[in-house]
Amino acid sequence: MLLELSDKEYTVYKLNAKENIDNSIIGNDFISITKTEDEISIVAVSGVIKHFEKKEENWKLFKISGILDFNLIGIISKISAILAEQEISIFVISTYNTDYIMVKKDNLKKTIKVLEQNDYVINMRGEVSPLAASDHLTT
Repeated sequence: MLLELSDKEYTVYKLNAKENIDNSIIGNDFISITKTEDEISIVAVSGVIKHFEKKEENWKLFKISGILDFNLIGIISKISAILAEQEISIFVISTYNTDYIMVKKDNLKKTIKVLEQNDYVINMRGEVSPLAASDHLTT
């Protein structure tokens, strides 16, 4: 399975549930907004949100490549289990088309290594990761 790694760094922001969201943030590369009766959570490129209650910084974003059918089972579960075995925490975002997985920047190299050892291919800014590329050349 192909995972696309963004070259940007992301932050998870928490806002008050009654906060108004500035529409100008929508123009960014990737953004996820979730509103509940208790809070508004926004995942965006770091530095985009200026007013917030709390934030959790230093996340890297993987996109599961392609459009995933709603009947598919276990994609996130498998990745989650592989990373949990290595004590790598994840933050998952699902959209209509696909799923996104975020890991802390400090765990990025370990995450890439573990995923590639489990037959995932990591595409970084249009190029396959060096480890995956070398494996493909020798097989």
